[in-house]
Amino acid sequence: MLLHQNGHFKTFVLSRTTDLDQFLIPVLRILYNTPDRNSHHIYMSLIILLVLSEDNLFNSIIHDIVRIRFRLFFSSLISHILQIVRNITWYTERNLTEISLGGLIILIIVRTIHFNMSRSRDRFLHTNLCATLANMSNHFRHLHNFVCQKMIVLFEKISKKYFKLQQQKMQNGIKDHQITGASSENTTMAKSEGDTGEQSSTSLCDDLKDITLFEEVLRTILEIINTSLTKNMVANPNLIYTLLYNRKKFEPFLNQPLFQDIITNIDTILSYFSQRIDQTLQERQLSVEEIFELIKQASLNWPKEKMKKFPELMFRYVEDDSPEDFFIPYIWSLVYRGSDIYWNSQNILLFNPVRNL
Repeated sequence: MLLHQNGHFKTFVLSRTTDLDQFLIPVLRILYNTPDRNSHHIYMSLIILLVLSEDNLFNSIIHDIVRIRFRLFFSSLISHILQIVRNITWYTERNLTEISLGGLIILIIVRTIHFNMSRSRDRFLHTNLCATLANMSNHFRHLHNFVCQKMIVLFEKISKKYFKLQQQKMQNGIKDHQITGASSENTTMAKSEGDTGEQSSTSLCDDLKDITLFEEVLRTILEIINTSLTKNMVANPNLIYTLLYNRKKFEPFLNQPLFQDIITNIDTILSYFSQRIDQTLQERQLSVEEIFELIKQASLNWPKEKMKKFPELMFRYVEDDSPEDFFIPYIWSLVYRGSDIYWNSQNILLFNPVRNL
């Protein structure tokens, strides 16, 4: 609430460039522990990130704050140059020895998107998670290879679900307008000839409604990739390398009208780098390090006029028409659990006193 409504507080938070990680890492840890948290904590943490991502300075400096291990001899000198993000022991997927705060934010958001798409499929969550990433994408720089891999893994998993549902839609003869109607009306669909009875018509209807959700997320990921390459190609060799390595995973979208414009842009970039690498491979074998160096050199000569221009990605947090319906019960629940005042839980109607925060 303070970040959204109090400009002075937001300015104060953004001015703390030397210890911004001290404010953000507890927020990221809440999102990281999404399965163990209720929606109140998750929504609050996400709104904080979205409001901060509206600021271009924030999006820029988070890629300058690095968590890195140095030898003791150099530690004091380097600390003056880089703000070191310490104690990320709670991130267990991989030991991240060198990653910017921005890279860590991307990892946590991608992980939360994956969790949401696999479990609850909460539209509020996915919309605001994607909006935060989109705001940040204009300033993606020097992304860690693990961050790039996780983005592509998310895209691949969602695309598999998307094409599976598309195939299911065709088998059942469902039109696009029927899917839209299914989201607002409680309709019943007839079973196809191949229906084994294991999936009810209601379940099928729910799956088909998910197609639009998958389309939105896939489109946003492609727009994020396109923006990061358009704005900061030279500073993202890891992203280019990862995209080249996984290029075949994007090819099915070249024939999809909904994605064709944006995927064509990305494919043009990948074709350029692929040709440069292939030309050199005809002369000699290349190591991974040499391919990276070739990517860096080729990015300096990239002809920008080949790119189709898209509007800049920028989203803002819009408060609900009745925010008090969410905030008042939440704040009172904090008072109930955090104060030393006795409350008769049997008389509480505003919130569920038994529910964990």
